Amino acid sequence: MELSDIPLRLQTSTAKPASTDVLSLEDVERQTIAAALKRSNYNKALASRMLGINIQRLNRRIIRLGIQPAKH
Repeated sequence: MELSDIPLRLQTSTAKPASTDVLSLEDVERQTIAAALKRSNYNKALASRMLGINIQRLNRRIIRLGIQPAKH
């Protein structure tokens, strides 16, 4: 396989350079849960399915990570 065998749109990298700032696992988890909640319009049952965890675990993590409910 040659580089020319790969479609041009896949040949160019859109990845951002690695940052020198490293997020903690807790920060990544907080951002991931917050993003799932936002994408699900703050429907916890749907967000938990998107994340592949049950709703009880999602609720415990929301509390532990201090994620605030959305203000509508």
